[in-house]
Amino acid sequence: MAFSESFLTELVERNDIVDVVSGYVRLSKKSGANMFGLCPFHSEKTPSFSVSPDKQIYHCFGCGKGGGVINFIMEIENLGFRDAVEFLARRAGMRVRGDFGLNVFNSFTEEVLQQAGLVSATASFELRVAQIRDLAKSIDTEMIVYGRLPCMITEQCIIRNSAGRCNCSVPNNLADRRGALFPVLPAFGHRNQIFNAHKLYLADKHEDYETAGLWGVRLMFTTETPRECVAVTQSYLGLTDYRPNGLTRGLYYRGVE
Repeated sequence: MAFSESFLTELVERNDIVDVVSGYVRLSKKSGANMFGLCPFHSEKTPSFSVSPDKQIYHCFGCGKGGGVINFIMEIENLGFRDAVEFLARRAGMRVRGDFGLNVFNSFTEEVLQQAGLVSATASFELRVAQIRDLAKSIDTEMIVYGRLPCMITEQCIIRNSAGRCNCSVPNNLADRRGALFPVLPAFGHRNQIFNAHKLYLADKHEDYETAGLWGVRLMFTTETPRECVAVTQSYLGLTDYRPNGLTRGLYYRGVE
């Protein structure tokens, strides 16, 4: 993802939809808890545009448009998702840090992100360690050094499509024909993210990333138990020799003997 789910959750929490929409639409309380006003997306004389403070969503009963605060800014300001997130982050006084979905492959990308107002970015996990070391790092750069790397993100809930109901609160997996299990976790916007069957592990390669000029490194926990999280953290601190089963080095060392 371009932005972490925790960042997007905080972004929505700090941009109350009534406050944001009120900057474009005159809202008044009509009935119940919802606020109503004239829809900004189509011409009308009778207010059919509803905003729910409790659910933090909007919906127009006239044109059918609706969604959350990010969707509203995308529509009203004619922005893409990334620009709408940056718009709301600036509004809330938040510092924007880019996640791996921004595909930071080179120094020019980092320069563009710096100009866009980001304070840090995550290097693409498709780069080799040597390539990450060579980045100019015009903004703080971090690297994922542990965890299940994402394989893909779906636009719809595949659990609901498969089982007939959404059941994302419990662990789900996709199995390939060899029996490898790929965890399926919920993503922002009621989507799914499918993760690698094997965990990236680089604790024993710490000298490589410690000399890469990074602002920080990330341990990306997904399906681990609390005990596993502690064991992994201790191994990266050099306190234990814990290693996960079925580990991978990702693409960081491809072509390296």
